[in-house]
Amino acid sequence: MKTFQFKKLEIKQEASWLKRLFSSDHLKKTAIYSIIGALVGYILFYLGQAEIVRELWNDEALKNMLIGIGFAIFLTNSPCAKGRC
Repeated sequence: MKTFQFKKLEIKQEASWLKRLFSSDHLKKTAIYSIIGALVGYILFYLGQAEIVRELWNDEALKNMLIGIGFAIFLTNSPCAKGRC
């Protein structure tokens, strides 16, 4: 007759969803890519201006930075980025 061997089940308390969210690698990767996207958007804004009228900030700079952040979020959250193409 066979005897059954059972493994001891250890259940540990999970952290709150907010703590798990901020400690996830995916959120860190998205934040880094968003910062890089915003910087690239600002650089493209600054280099795209005429040399006579160089401004450091206006509404167009904000638009370019938001587009860069949008591309970064799309790249990190698209199905292909997660290996589900």
